[in-house]
Amino acid sequence: MMASAFESPSSSDARFLSSRADENMMYETRITRVAVHLEQCPCVCVVPIRRFEDVVASQNRVNAIRADFRGELEGLICEELTRLPLLGRSIAHVVYASMRTEQARRAS
Repeated sequence: MMASAFESPSSSDARFLSSRADENMMYETRITRVAVHLEQCPCVCVVPIRRFEDVVASQNRVNAIRADFRGELEGLICEELTRLPLLGRSIAHVVYASMRTEQARRAS
């Protein structure tokens, strides 16, 4: 899976389900994970999601955490690129070097 090629913040417990997973499996997996998390971290409060705006706000919080993490890494790392099926080990180092060159050019 492409998404699993990327590093996640240590605060994130990313799980990747098959693209064939149905909504019941996704729901059951999510409910179980939330229950375990709340048991392990009793000081955490559940934020109810009742409207679409709540979904957007939740996603924005997650995006901010991931953006902070990605910023600490200064973008993609070579190890992530080698795990991408589109690149693999054969050209990942070339793509990584090109990305760093472009980042340096934009920064100057």
